[in-house]
Amino acid sequence: MGQTFQLGLIGNPVAHSQSPKIFQKFFDNENLPNWKYNLFQLSHVDELPGLLNNNPNLVGFNVTVPFKQSIIPHLNTISNAAKSMNAVNTVKVIRNNGDIFLEGHNTDYFGFLETTKELPSKPQKAIILGNGGSANAVKAVLNDIEIPFITVSRNPTVGQISYGSLLDLTFNEPTLIIQTTPVGMSPKVDVSPVFPFQNLNENVVAIDLIYNPKETLFLKQFKNQGCFCLNGSLMLQTQAEMAWTIFKNNEKN
Repeated sequence: MGQTFQLGLIGNPVAHSQSPKIFQKFFDNENLPNWKYNLFQLSHVDELPGLLNNNPNLVGFNVTVPFKQSIIPHLNTISNAAKSMNAVNTVKVIRNNGDIFLEGHNTDYFGFLETTKELPSKPQKAIILGNGGSANAVKAVLNDIEIPFITVSRNPTVGQISYGSLLDLTFNEPTLIIQTTPVGMSPKVDVSPVFPFQNLNENVVAIDLIYNPKETLFLKQFKNQGCFCLNGSLMLQTQAEMAWTIFKNNEKN
């Protein structure tokens, strides 16, 4: 049978993840029966060394909330793109004579970039809900495609606004709303971030990076106001494809 190659996802929670199904299709399509993908729910990122030692065939893993930024000090190197975003969602594990070398990447950027291509037209401005690792990838894309944005945070710093400030917003020009927090993700599907849904109109389009459920309570309220909406499914698929190209090179190591 040869060597087994293991991939996985670290985060908390992870039970909702569709990544095992996506990667299994990669394995099947390329006739790689020795590859497996597992979910690893960690209470704290400091549990990572134990995970690596207990899974000697682990050659790479994806990173989801809340570890996309806190993982960075545990890595030996990160790509320039990941460094500029201060966020990592893909880690290649290189093992050499008992030593473990961790290489961080960010493929969320490509996933969100593909998602923006599905919008009916280019918005004039954007509002990002959340300020974590996923939001950093979103900001990088918006900068590159030249859409100005503001960030909404629970603890706003310079250049950001609070959720309370949202209540006064009106939408008189084409505006993109991007929901980057885990609020509304399975299994807690009956909650939504604070937003002035009553002020929405046809100028507004929305992207929720959550993909499970396919339609969050947040997006339902946008659809009820006639807004064009996208979820995180395309972003998930695209970032996984990019991560797979990074991971599978380990078969030659």
